[in-house]
Amino acid sequence: MKLNKKKEANTVGKQVENNKEASLKGAFVSVLFLGSFIALLWLGIWSLFMARV
Repeated sequence: MKLNKKKEANTVGKQVENNKEASLKGAFVSVLFLGSFIALLWLGIWSLFMARV
């Protein structure tokens, strides 16, 4: 009976780890999108500056 509880605890722990990985992947994709947006915005402003100079 104690063995079953340990096994259940391990599967719950693995499910929590899988959920953390999924949320971190989403965060990584969000950071990539935000970083690319900032880089494109910066390049656009820089090109506008260079065109006027």
